[in-house]
Amino acid sequence: MKLAHRLYLFLLPVIVLSAIINALHAWKDYHERIEQFTQFSMAKGLESFKILVKNPLFNYYFDDIKLGFIDDASRDMKNISLLLDEEAQRSKLLFRNPFHLGLFDKNWNVIAELFPKGKNRHDHLSLDESAEISSFADFFKKERPPGTLYSIKINNRHKMVAPIGIDVNQDGKINSEEIMGYVHHDDLLPLDEIFNSVQNETLENTSMAILQIALLSIAFFWIGRWVPRPFEMFTHQILRLPEETFDPKTIQHANIHELNVLGKALEHMSQEIQRKQDELILARDQAENSERMLRLILDTIPVRVYWKDIHGAYLGGNVHFAQAAGFETISEIIAKTDTDLCWSSHDDIYRSQDEEIINNKKPFLNLEQTQTDCAGRIRWIDESKVPLLNSHGNVTGILGTSHDITQRIKAQEERDRFFTVSPDVMCIIGPDRRFVRVNRALQELTGQPEAQLLTIGLVEITHPLDVETATHFVDRLFHTSNQVIQDDFRLSTQKQDQPVVVSWTAISQNHEIYAVGRDVTQQKQIEWKLKLTQTSVEQAMDTLFWINPEGKLVYVNSSATHALAYGREELMNKSIFDIDTDMTLEDWQGHWQELVVNKRMHAERTHRRKDGTTYPVDINAHYLHYRGEEFNISFVRDITLRKAAEQNLQNYTDNLEEMVQQRTRELAHAERLASLGTFSAGMAHEINNPNSFISGNIDFLQQYWNLARPILHNHQQEDPSGRIGSFLDEVEATLTGMKDGSRRISKIIDSLKAYSRGGMEADKVECRLADPIMDAQYLLQHRLKSGFHLITEVPNDYHIMCDRQQMSQVFVNLVNNAMDALENMGDNYEKQIKIRAERVDCHLWVRVSDNGPGIPEEAMGRIFDPFFTSKGKTKGTGLGLSIVQGIIEDHAGQITVFSTSKKTEGSEFLIILPTLDTYKQVRGKQKR
Repeated sequence: MKLAHRLYLFLLPVIVLSAIINALHAWKDYHERIEQFTQFSMAKGLESFKILVKNPLFNYYFDDIKLGFIDDASRDMKNISLLLDEEAQRSKLLFRNPFHLGLFDKNWNVIAELFPKGKNRHDHLSLDESAEISSFADFFKKERPPGTLYSIKINNRHKMVAPIGIDVNQDGKINSEEIMGYVHHDDLLPLDEIFNSVQNETLENTSMAILQIALLSIAFFWIGRWVPRPFEMFTHQILRLPEETFDPKTIQHANIHELNVLGKALEHMSQEIQRKQDELILARDQAENSERMLRLILDTIPVRVYWKDIHGAYLGGNVHFAQAAGFETISEIIAKTDTDLCWSSHDDIYRSQDEEIINNKKPFLNLEQTQTDCAGRIRWIDESKVPLLNSHGNVTGILGTSHDITQRIKAQEERDRFFTVSPDVMCIIGPDRRFVRVNRALQELTGQPEAQLLTIGLVEITHPLDVETATHFVDRLFHTSNQVIQDDFRLSTQKQDQPVVVSWTAISQNHEIYAVGRDVTQQKQIEWKLKLTQTSVEQAMDTLFWINPEGKLVYVNSSATHALAYGREELMNKSIFDIDTDMTLEDWQGHWQELVVNKRMHAERTHRRKDGTTYPVDINAHYLHYRGEEFNISFVRDITLRKAAEQNLQNYTDNLEEMVQQRTRELAHAERLASLGTFSAGMAHEINNPNSFISGNIDFLQQYWNLARPILHNHQQEDPSGRIGSFLDEVEATLTGMKDGSRRISKIIDSLKAYSRGGMEADKVECRLADPIMDAQYLLQHRLKSGFHLITEVPNDYHIMCDRQQMSQVFVNLVNNAMDALENMGDNYEKQIKIRAERVDCHLWVRVSDNGPGIPEEAMGRIFDPFFTSKGKTKGTGLGLSIVQGIIEDHAGQITVFSTSKKTEGSEFLIILPTLDTYKQVRGKQKR
C-alpha cells in the first residue's frame, strides 16, 4: 500500500499537469474555434439555417449579421466569441441555464431569435399573429403572396423568429426530427451530458472524477472526429469544477498506463483540432475570395444580371441591373418585384414570361422587347431568361441577363428607311444566290414586283450578253469576305426597250451579299460618245492643236504627229514657235489678243517638220475658256494640194489651150466611165443568160456523171494502165471548176448590177465577221499565191448584221488595192497584208493594212471620190473604193484611211461597223 501510495503521489502531478496542459490548450484555441461549436449546436439543421439567412427578408442584415446566445432566464445576450472572456461563474451560469441562439446587428440589437418550436416562445417575438407564422416550418411551408412578405419585411423585421436552436425533449435528447431536421438515430449525446453534465453535488472522490475525465476524453477522442466542439465545451465545463471536488488522495487508484494513453490521446486531439482549424480558415478565405471575385465579375461584365425566386421577388444581381432600375446598389432592390420598379407597366408581360419558364422549365433566349426606363422613356432590350433548378429538378428561381439595344434598333430602323427611300438599287442576296431583300428602286428599274424578285437572283435579271460577268461577280463575292468589289453590267427591263447599265458595289458578310447599284446607262452612253469623239478627233484627217497662252502645246492628235513627223511625247514638249518658224513672241501675243476678242480667227501659215521641210497650212483657231484655263484650239489642214491646184490653175490660165484640151480629155474619160454603168447593166444581162444555161447544163451533166461514175469505177480494176482512174479524177475536178466558175460569174454579174443601179438595199442577215473575210480570201487565192502573205486576226465570236456577198466585195477590193500597191516592191520584198479586228464599246473596228509605199498625200483627200484613181487611166476605173464606201455606209458603218508617203509604212483602212445589238438599235430608230 505504501508503494502504491507513493506511486500515486508520484503520478498525481503528472496527471494534474496533463489535465492543466489540456485545459490550457483548449482555452487557447477555444476563442478561434467557437464558430465550429455553433455548427455542431445546429447539427444538421445548418442547411435550414442557410435557407433562412438567404431569405430576402434577412438580406437587409446579411452584411452585418452576428450570431450569439440568449439566456432564457435572464434574456441576457452574449456574443459567442465573448463567452470565454467572462468570469467563470457567469460562464458556468450561462451554460447551466436554458438558452437559444440569436441574430444581432452590429450594435448587438436583436434581429431574430432562433427559437425552438413549442418551448420558450415569447408572444412579442411572433412574426405575424394573423398569419399564424410562429415557427420555422410555418414561415417557409406556408406560401404567402409577395405583398404580404413585403409588408412583413417592412413592419416586423426587428422581431423575426425561426425554429433553429438547441433544446431537449422529454427524454433529454435533442429534439432533432421536428426542429433540427435529422432523425433520432443521428442524435449524438443527451444535451445535459454535453452542457449540464456537472451537477451541484461533488464527486465522491477525486479518483472517480479523474477516471470519468479519462473515459469521457477517450470517448470524445473518437467522437471528435465528427463533432469536436462538444468535447471542447465539456472540457471547458470540467475545468470550471469547484476546487473542493478534487481529491488528490484518490489518484493512487488510477492506472498510470491509461493516464499516459490519455495524455497522448489528448495531445493528438489537440494537433487534429489545430489542423482542422487551419483547413477551416483556408476554406473561409477561399470562399471570401471567390465571393469577391464573383461580385467583381458580375459588376464588370457589360450586361445586366439578376436572379429572382419563383414568386418574382429579386434575390440579387449586379450593379448594372440596379442602376437600370434606378438604385445605387443591388441591396436596395432585394425582395422587390417588377411591380415595384420603374418598368411596372410591363409587369404583366414579365410575369407571364416567368410563369411559362417555370412551368415548361425552358429558357427564353435573345428576346427583343421594350422596357420603360426610370426617365419614362421606352427602351429596347435584348433579354435572356433561364430557369434555376435544384438537385431534384424543381425550379427554384430564374436567372436573367439583358442589355440595352435601343441604339442598334434605331440604327436598324434608319438603315431600313434609307434602304426603302434610296434612289439607288439595293439588294441582299442569300447563300442560295436568290434575293433576300430588294428595295423599291430595283423593283421599278426591272418592272418586277418584290414577290417575284424574291424567287430569283441577280443573274436571272441580267442581260443575256452580261450573264457571265454577273455570275463571276457573284462568285467572287461569295469567295471573299469583307472585301468591296465593283463591276458594271446590264440588267434586263420590262418597261424599257433597251437594257440598263448598272454600276454595282457590293460586299459579302455572314454568307450574304449586300449590293448597291446605280443606273449609269446615260453616263456610259456619254462615255461612249466621248470616246468616239476622242477617237474621231484623234483619227481626224485634219491636224488638231491645243495651245495655252504661252504658246505651249497642250494636246495634239495623231494627224499632227504624222504631219510633223514627231513622236507624241516629243511633240508635246514643243511650242508653236518650234513648228511655225515665222512666228515671233510679239506676233503670238497679238494673235492671242485678237483671238480672245473675236473668239475665232483664220490664217494661213507655214509649218516645219522634224526633218526641216515645210508645208503650207490653213488654220482655223477657236478660243476656249474651261475651268479657269484658256486654250487656243486650232484645226490645221495641209493645203499643199490646194496650193498645187492653185498653181496648176495659174498654169492653166497661162496656157488656156492646153487646159481646154486636158479638160476635153478628162470629160471624154468621164463620159466613158459614165457609160460604163449602162454598159455594165447590159453586160450583166447578156452574160447572165449563157451563164444560166451553163449552170443548168452543169447540174444536168452532174446527174449523168453520178450515174456513169459507178460503172467506170467497176471497170477501173480491169484497166492496168490506170487511165480510167485518171479520167475519173479529171472529170471530178473539171465539174468542180465549172461550178466554181459559174458561181464567180454570178457574183460578178451581181456586182455589175449593183454598180449599175448605184447600190441596192440588200437583205442582211446575222453572220460572223470572219465569214466574208474568208470568202474574199477564197476569191483571191489565185492571186495571193504569187508572193503575197495575207494575215487575218479576227475572233470567231464577232458577229455583225450584213449582206455577206457585199461585205466580201469590200474586202476583195481593199485586198486587191493592197496587192496592186505591193506589186512594184520587188520579188525579194516580203509583201504583207493584215486584216485585224477588235471590239471597241458597241462597235467592231476592222483594220486592213499593208506594208507598201502608201498613198500619195495629194490623193488622200480624194481617195473615195468616184472615178478617182491613182493607178493610171488604163489600170483602174476609180470605182472600187467608192463602191466600198457605199457598202459600208449602207451597213451603218464608217471607213477612213491613214497613210504615209514613206516607203514600207504602207496604208491602213479603218472600217467601223456596229455590233449585232447596236445595228438593230440604229435600224430601229431609222425606221421610227
